[in-house]
Amino acid sequence: MAGMDLILKAREGQLLAESGEAAWEQPVVGRQGKEGQILTTGQVEAVVSYWERRRALTIHNPVKGQISMEESIKAGNKWLAEMGMDGKRGKEEAVHAMLETAILEEGTEESLEPYYSLWNVQISSGSMQAVLYVNAVTGQVWDARIVFTEILPEKEPYGKLRRFVELSGLEASGAEKSWRYGDWMVTRLEIDGSGMYATMNWLSGFNGADTATADFQLRVE
Repeated sequence: MAGMDLILKAREGQLLAESGEAAWEQPVVGRQGKEGQILTTGQVEAVVSYWERRRALTIHNPVKGQISMEESIKAGNKWLAEMGMDGKRGKEEAVHAMLETAILEEGTEESLEPYYSLWNVQISSGSMQAVLYVNAVTGQVWDARIVFTEILPEKEPYGKLRRFVELSGLEASGAEKSWRYGDWMVTRLEIDGSGMYATMNWLSGFNGADTATADFQLRVE
């Protein structure tokens, strides 16, 4: 793991260097002592709404108050374990992460708070591949897609959506509502004290394939 740590640190230090693209002027303003802060429901809703209205995404280096690439990957792995969705982990593990923030209009110079950035963390191990969006301040996963191959969960992951909401630092309101949409099972849960809701989309054995997909999202009405 020491070798992997060195690789992650090197990649984090040169996040934009190998992309071949000109780096944007930092779109996010660093804040001293903000790392790990607890966000209010209103702040979470503002970020989710901002990302939903995005016209584009830009990558940038971490600023003060944001977790590192290594920390974002650790947070992603911890979330998968706590959700019980880490699959059968193999010895070989591929990881990739980049720090992104949304842009509403290209060419604007809006400065955002550090918690508007999300780490795009991609983890591939054994029979599981995951793409997770980890908040760059809280380390909480706000969006996820997990694909299982070969070894599938025994049943649809009932109750996982409420756990997703809890791990997002939010409180659910009412009971889960589920329905079929084509081959997908869709589940929705309202977020207390906000205009947000959480969804889980589940697809298993599509066209007889030994695969299953679970999507988790926070959304705004």
